[in-house]
Amino acid sequence: MFLRLLSLTMFPVATLLLCAVLAGRIVSGEGQIAFHSTRRMTQDIYLYDVRSAKLHNLTRTFLRDERTPAWSPDGDSLLFVARGAEDRSDELFLFTIGAGAARQITPDGSNSYMPDWAPDGTRIAYVTAFNRLTVMPLDSPERAQILTRGYNPHWSGDGLQISYTGTDIAGSAFVGTIHPDGTNTRFLSVGGSNFMDASWSPNGQQFVAVSSRSRDLDLYLLDADCLPECQATARRLTDNLSNDYAPDWSTDGRSIAYTCASAINPLTNICLIDLQTGRTTLLTADIPDAINDSPSWRP
Repeated sequence: MFLRLLSLTMFPVATLLLCAVLAGRIVSGEGQIAFHSTRRMTQDIYLYDVRSAKLHNLTRTFLRDERTPAWSPDGDSLLFVARGAEDRSDELFLFTIGAGAARQITPDGSNSYMPDWAPDGTRIAYVTAFNRLTVMPLDSPERAQILTRGYNPHWSGDGLQISYTGTDIAGSAFVGTIHPDGTNTRFLSVGGSNFMDASWSPNGQQFVAVSSRSRDLDLYLLDADCLPECQATARRLTDNLSNDYAPDWSTDGRSIAYTCASAINPLTNICLIDLQTGRTTLLTADIPDAINDSPSWRP
């Protein structure tokens, strides 16, 4: 099934100028995390530099919410979710750092979300209405193809597979993989383990996944080569009184950024766990009165 491309849309000129001025100050480099925040009432995409602890608002729009950023493999562009031109559905926008322009790349009415880039930068995986996992070539959006029912897509490092979350007949979540052409579906978790949102480590040897096997959502490490047989030996990374979710690997594979929730209020933060030491750091301590969510490491 294919999606028909409608005309591309642009943000208001004043907003684009603000984005261009801000983005011009950003220097590319490892150690930067994009996420969305309600810091100024509306949701904007922010960039946090781990080394300097500096925070930059990349979008700074006042009439539009931007959410769930995903970096391009070259670190020059971001995909994010926002309301489409007709303001009736959530769609994907492509934002280029330094250029300031954000253009809509999915058609109004498709309700598109959860974007993830292919390693070669030519295609994206995302989810449309009714949890339809879709792959789209960026140079031929009209060739978008629905692969299966699922959500939380993540490309493997070699670009040959996409992991996703599905739901079985009993309502339990499972992790599966599928080839970008819709073939070779494989189940990486089975039973009532409720593993979801699994993404490959940079070296392809592990997955970080979310599971509610201990009631609240926590992060787990799984060995990629032995799944589903070894799912019971998954290493638990977090033990929060509330929920931890939306994990994303650093490009060197040494740490994972994720959304960490509070047990006493509905606000969320961005946390970082060092996989060697197990130390957890709260990155958004300076913006405590906001929902901070969906971190994405810049390549």
